[in-house]
Amino acid sequence: NIGPIVNSCWQTLSRIPGAADFVFMPGVHGPATLRHLWPVTKKFASVHTIQLGLEDYRRVASEASDTNGIRYIADQFADLIMNHLPNQRPILVGFSIGSWFAFETAQALLRRSAPEPQLLLMEPGTDIVGGEIFRKHRIMELCVSRPLSALRFWQYLNNKVSQPTEEKNEIEAIVGRFLRYYQPQPTTVPICALTRNWMLRDILFKHSRPWRYASLWRLAKGRFEEELMPIDTHSDFVSPQYTKLIAAQLHRVASDHIKTGDI
Repeated sequence: NIGPIVNSCWQTLSRIPGAADFVFMPGVHGPATLRHLWPVTKKFASVHTIQLGLEDYRRVASEASDTNGIRYIADQFADLIMNHLPNQRPILVGFSIGSWFAFETAQALLRRSAPEPQLLLMEPGTDIVGGEIFRKHRIMELCVSRPLSALRFWQYLNNKVSQPTEEKNEIEAIVGRFLRYYQPQPTTVPICALTRNWMLRDILFKHSRPWRYASLWRLAKGRFEEELMPIDTHSDFVSPQYTKLIAAQLHRVASDHIKTGDI
């Protein structure tokens, strides 16, 4: 297993006795995401992060096959959480594709008979489970995402935005291979999804609120809630402009976590 490499990637930023434990999971580019939320979250909860670097991913890629890469990583994360937070019920926070790291880590904790965690997934990645929803998502990708990608490439050429580094590109390639073969299984873990108020979805699929996140709705066999946020774009979730808005939801989830005895 990854062992000491993963151990060195764990950080405890704050510890408040009796408060909820948030564990911020890595994203598609390696480091734990949503770092703009950490300072404000530390005021009302214990905050922990898992940071993976390029060498960690290279080692994973050399030891795990593409077909079990996500589960391999999640097993290491589960051992890490049980080591640092024994007998605790953490809230695993994932953003975008990092939501699947959180999802599978929760499953790994259950496989180890650890206390049931909770999942807080922000703008979770959707193109994992096949079927009709997957095909609709691909249509939307062709109609919306690809043109936006072309616009972003134009912005690269005109120095409007910074280009991803070679390190980020390599990590994304490794994670992409793992996700291609990843088949999540249904879970009883409580899930709270924070998603943007995606106007195009609401216009095209009125009265079909769970359409874009149907993968999660199908997988959630326990408590599931989706909170529509007054946020316009995917990247706004990592913008300091919305820190207070999102932090308020984290505070609500932490409070509910304590009231329901999930700590």
